[in-house]
Amino acid sequence: MYCSKCGVQNPDDAEFCSGCGSQLGTGVMKNTSGQGKSAVIPAEIKKWNWGAFLLSWIWGLGNKVYIALLCLIPYVGIVMVFVLGAKGSKWAWQNKRWESIEHFQRVQKIWVWCGLGLVVVPIIGIILGIAIPRFLGARTRARVTRAFADVRSIGDVLEMYYIDYNEYPQNLDVLTPDYLTSIPDDPFAPAGTSYRYFVDSTQTAWLLISNGPDEEVDVPGEATIDWSWSKSVAGQLGGPYYGTLSGYGFSSGDSGWSTAENTRKKGDIGRGGP
Repeated sequence: MYCSKCGVQNPDDAEFCSGCGSQLGTGVMKNTSGQGKSAVIPAEIKKWNWGAFLLSWIWGLGNKVYIALLCLIPYVGIVMVFVLGAKGSKWAWQNKRWESIEHFQRVQKIWVWCGLGLVVVPIIGIILGIAIPRFLGARTRARVTRAFADVRSIGDVLEMYYIDYNEYPQNLDVLTPDYLTSIPDDPFAPAGTSYRYFVDSTQTAWLLISNGPDEEVDVPGEATIDWSWSKSVAGQLGGPYYGTLSGYGFSSGDSGWSTAENTRKKGDIGRGGP
């Protein structure tokens, strides 16, 4: 039974209302759902209705709250969804017959889950669709920056070695531990893989190469490298800024140097010297 004063539902054998303490009996409120404006609204349902807020006019059709169709009107709909959230439960109780408060609450919970599935989840998907590529792009740029910093540092060490021995080493391993504590790994290669290092036959020029954002070996092996002075480069190879996209007989793209703007860009990046 419902209290006629506060609308709280009480056990059928209760003498006093658990909500306001009023004596029950002649003032017992019956289930008046579906009776329009004359329906007494139970206190238990006087809450924000998320189903109405999320599904607006769709919820309105299902709950016989046809004023929800105003949501289809431009600009008006923006305000109406908040009105439905605030008053939707009241209107649904007035306009549709319900077996009990529990029945009403069960049905409204179903509308909430439908709203989450049809509205909230797709919105989250859109946000992730925008955020993830941006995150991956930032991660790629950070790895490109690290690769160029590594090859520049190794290049400086190679020059120190040349000063001492009047030639560049045949491989990078001889630089440790006197010149480097360890050889850094290529961030675009499998773990434990260092940058590719090449030196000309006279050991007077060197070339350091990273796989680049596509994580593939694009620049061919040592036999195809053109060490002539017109083809060699003293500085950065590839990259989104400042690096040349031609050098050592290779051009940009597949089998050459990459702009390294994203993972779809084919090619490698590196540094040449002296």
